[in-house]
Amino acid sequence: MMTSQPDNPKKTNNSKRALGDLILEAVKTAYPNWVDRKQIAAAIGRPDGKSRPNDNEKLEELVVAGLIEKKDEKIGAAGTKYLYRYNNAASPNPVKE
Repeated sequence: MMTSQPDNPKKTNNSKRALGDLILEAVKTAYPNWVDRKQIAAAIGRPDGKSRPNDNEKLEELVVAGLIEKKDEKIGAAGTKYLYRYNNAASPNPVKE
């Protein structure tokens, strides 16, 4: 019996820990720029840059842990765009600017 390997290993997130690491790395790579959920989803290999509910849960966990920063940007009358950035000040291994 043959097992098939996925084309993109980033798409196989067997644990929330692995997902958190992928998300943190995506946000860290973009530092010092702010990135939105669609950009993060694309960076971790989600089709069409569409984030999943567990991606958003993990993002919020990283915000609560202080590893990334979050800001809300109003778009239109009722919309909100969430932006994220690596919290370089809280990191034991800060990114060199």
